[in-house]
Amino acid sequence: MAEPKKTIVLISSEGTEHEVDAAAALECSVTIKNMVEMGVEGPVPLRYVNSATVAKVVEFWSHYRHQHGDIDGAGGEAAWEAEFFDCTIGDLCDMLKAANFLVDEKLLDRAACTVADRIKNMSVEVVRNVFRVENDFTPEEEAEERSKYPWAFDGCH
Repeated sequence: MAEPKKTIVLISSEGTEHEVDAAAALECSVTIKNMVEMGVEGPVPLRYVNSATVAKVVEFWSHYRHQHGDIDGAGGEAAWEAEFFDCTIGDLCDMLKAANFLVDEKLLDRAACTVADRIKNMSVEVVRNVFRVENDFTPEEEAEERSKYPWAFDGCH
């Protein structure tokens, strides 16, 4: 008789439980690996990660674990990743925060690259608006930065 599959339970900020294959979680997340090595048992609370984001993290881990047996995902993953990361910038930022907390370098890298691709060629004003960043430069300071680093503004619309 086959051994039952070991799982780890992740608890979202809303209290929703999400089961993930233990092998996938241990392979992907340094945080979870460290918790297990320290003997921490039971569900893993993700107090600042909403349920939708936890579900995306579990989907990311499960996809690579079941498709390839490893998280490296060699070959043919561009289409799957394009669909997986087809979401709002806000959702991508939530995934970045979760990946950062979980110390999942693969998800962090892929989500960060997606954000970078999305904001490439956006004007400073548009990027500020997207990320809700207040402009704290005086007009003179901004003009000075634009003249010092003109290459940074090439191709922006």
